[in-house]
Amino acid sequence: MFNCEFCESTFSSKNSLIHHQKNAKYCLQKQSVDVNFSCSGCQKVLSSKRRLETHITGCMEYCLNAQKEKYEVELNTQKEKYEVEVKQQCSRFQNLIAEKDKRIKDLEDRMDSLLVKAVSRPTSVVNTTDNRIQQVINNLIPVTDDHLKEQSRFLTLDHIKQGAVGYANFACEHALKDRVACTDLSRRKIKYKNPEGQLVSDPEMMVMSKKLFCAISEKNKELSDQYRGELINMMLAKYRECGDDMKDEETRELEKYIAEINKNMDHLLSVYTQARDIADGQKPDMYHEFVREVCSKTVS
Repeated sequence: MFNCEFCESTFSSKNSLIHHQKNAKYCLQKQSVDVNFSCSGCQKVLSSKRRLETHITGCMEYCLNAQKEKYEVELNTQKEKYEVEVKQQCSRFQNLIAEKDKRIKDLEDRMDSLLVKAVSRPTSVVNTTDNRIQQVINNLIPVTDDHLKEQSRFLTLDHIKQGAVGYANFACEHALKDRVACTDLSRRKIKYKNPEGQLVSDPEMMVMSKKLFCAISEKNKELSDQYRGELINMMLAKYRECGDDMKDEETRELEKYIAEINKNMDHLLSVYTQARDIADGQKPDMYHEFVREVCSKTVS
């Protein structure tokens, strides 16, 4: 016979004694070992480690938590990989972008000079158009960082879901309303007044785009995190609804549903990353579409 030195229980073999001393909760407590045989999914408390291991193999909540953790790890991995790729792309094209911007500025200066020389006696139509444009410019309200920050409260999840078009709608309906005017649609050139009331020319909205996306960055992150949480909860709810015993047709429907959620998640990640890049002064694909939309809505 083999006696347990901690709880005085008796066993017929040494293996039974060793198993008892490693798994019996009351014996482990006498050994001053901190034991907590509770399921991390449903919080149910079991009497031994072995029973806990048996329990979690069929616990739906435990399995859902494991799926959720696995998905979040994969999502973060994809996000980090995408961010690295984007930064590498940007670093390769920074010199080309700088050179292009310089050429655009030189061409704009030359074009402005040629236009002044070419128009000696404008017609009444030109005069009327010029007067209207000048009146719009004169009535522009100065843009301040505080104003842009305050307007971020009007940014909604629907704006983010629509990507460049949604951000442009937000800008024209709230943050930049009556504050910018596109004076040259073909070159995406806008004008606005700085906090001192001085008129600023901004080709391709380079300065204003960065200002705007910097101002809304916190609200943008808050809404993106909210939407991401909603998508994860939708996925978990679908898992619970389907259960473990599914027919082939139900399994295909579940896979289709999860694929759609993953598609929305990827779109969210892309929009959020590009918005952050614009705030950093970069020009991802969404930047060009955003500028085009804003200019078309504010052209004088």
